[in-house]
Amino acid sequence: MLHSLHRNIRIRLIISFLSVCVSNMVFPFMAMYFAQAFGPALAGILLLMNVIISASASFVGGYLSDHFGRKPMMIIAQAIEIAAFAGMALANSGWWVSSVFTFLMMVVQNLSSGLMHPAEEAMLIDVSTEENRRLMYSINYWSTNFGMAAGAVIGGFFFGSYRFALFLVLTISSIIVLSLIILCMTEVYQRPESSIKGASPFSILSHYSKVVADRVFILFCIGNLLVLSLEFQTTNYIAVHLEKSFKTITLNHWLSLDSYTMISWMRIENTLLVVILALIIAKWTKRCSAPSVFLIGLPIYSLGYAIQAFSNQWALLTFAVFFASIGELMYVPVSQSLIASLTKAKTRASYMAIYGFVFQGSKLFGAIGIIIGAFLPPVIMALLFLLAGLVGLCCYLKVYRQKSQA
Repeated sequence: MLHSLHRNIRIRLIISFLSVCVSNMVFPFMAMYFAQAFGPALAGILLLMNVIISASASFVGGYLSDHFGRKPMMIIAQAIEIAAFAGMALANSGWWVSSVFTFLMMVVQNLSSGLMHPAEEAMLIDVSTEENRRLMYSINYWSTNFGMAAGAVIGGFFFGSYRFALFLVLTISSIIVLSLIILCMTEVYQRPESSIKGASPFSILSHYSKVVADRVFILFCIGNLLVLSLEFQTTNYIAVHLEKSFKTITLNHWLSLDSYTMISWMRIENTLLVVILALIIAKWTKRCSAPSVFLIGLPIYSLGYAIQAFSNQWALLTFAVFFASIGELMYVPVSQSLIASLTKAKTRASYMAIYGFVFQGSKLFGAIGIIIGAFLPPVIMALLFLLAGLVGLCCYLKVYRQKSQA
């Protein structure tokens, strides 16, 4: 099946697995790293800045990739990322340790990530067809989840004591990715001459303003933002909460379960449940109406994250992740089908570009969770998580009702 896909897609699948695997050795634990170095409140503000920078760079990156091509933007962004990871390695080495410089290099890395994402996603669409697109995204989904699991295992055991080695691995893998992009990928995008002359920041903003005026679509985005933001609390507020309250469990003289490995296990559990149960849950929910799936799945999902917000017991945390994962598997496919039906054919790319900011906004809410959590007790944070999920549920149901009446 893979041989039927364009070479760019096959290379991108390799790059995606490699990048996700090595990045999950480090980035799920950076909130804990900065909380120890700067305190929870300041760490939340710093991560918030990173999200804003990445979102802004993504908006610019999409515009530039449409004007100068996908491959040139990917090469530039990847070169910037290599420099950022090399700087992180240097700032966590035996010669020099600097949390401040590590943060500055993370800012650079988020800048490169924002520039890269629109170009690489656009390239996938450029070289795929309606017939093979589902196969392409299915393979990418599975490889991404396995990469996340493998990276989380390695990072959970080694991040606390071997950060320099992990950042060095990130640097080397980024060099490999850049080599694959330069040597193996081809530029297939051809920008029309008319778009070169007619494009301007004002025309772009005018174009996007028409999408933003679609109230039903924006309501869906708000609901999805609230629901998806709970997932990002795992590596933000929940990670910081466990770093402060989780007591290390010694299993034997060489193996113990601390806050780092607990977060790692939680991510692995979620990934494995998604991979193993996805088809089973999808087959079961196929018989149910969309509102019914939302009414069951989203409360379960929200309750799972609410429990994680206040618990520091490994058994209860494991149960909570199971709950959240089941809810996720129930609501996500229905949510994706709903967004597809809300977009208009002639402006579908613009709709999806705006929808892409939901992901960045969710990361933003994740960073805000650390700031709020520095002043509120865990039980109140749990109630806020539950409230966010229920408000998101109301948004989904209202969107579905308005769509049905249209």
